[in-house]
Amino acid sequence: MAVPASLHALLNQSIDYAGLFPPASLALEPAIENQATYVRSSDAWMLNTFVLPVQQFDAAKQFLSHFDVSHPLRVAALGPKTASAEALLDSLEDADAAIRSFSGYNLDLVAINHLEMFLPDDADTAVLNQARAICDLLTREANWSALDGAVTFFASARLRQISQCPAAHSWLDAGNQF
Repeated sequence: MAVPASLHALLNQSIDYAGLFPPASLALEPAIENQATYVRSSDAWMLNTFVLPVQQFDAAKQFLSHFDVSHPLRVAALGPKTASAEALLDSLEDADAAIRSFSGYNLDLVAINHLEMFLPDDADTAVLNQARAICDLLTREANWSALDGAVTFFASARLRQISQCPAAHSWLDAGNQF
């Protein structure tokens, strides 16, 4: 069945596969096997990235043989949830090392699309600026690739957390973005 152009435009690369997380909660190997199957399916045009915690990058290396140059493992890297701004900055540096190691393991089979991390409650404008500087450095030096050439760091937070964080509001209101 042909997909209408409007539906294709709406859903093109709109789905990140998070098989490691509920409701599927699969182990790493079957989740990666699913991703390898999905990137070769007729519906692959809807698929974007495989959500993979940076802590599991080393374990995932053994399963890269499921991918090839035409069907690489495109990753949405998930950083750890941190309790403080200081821990966020430390975790960004740890994520840098993990991303470099994983993407450097086999450049043809792995592409890191973006990094997602929660924004801790105590983050202020200075911390956001430091995080932005670290991310800018990572995107210039690491093997991160996205189809549009952009790499994004997401500071994820629940809406109520953002509403309770005046520093985040003022930082974003000033036109800053990750």
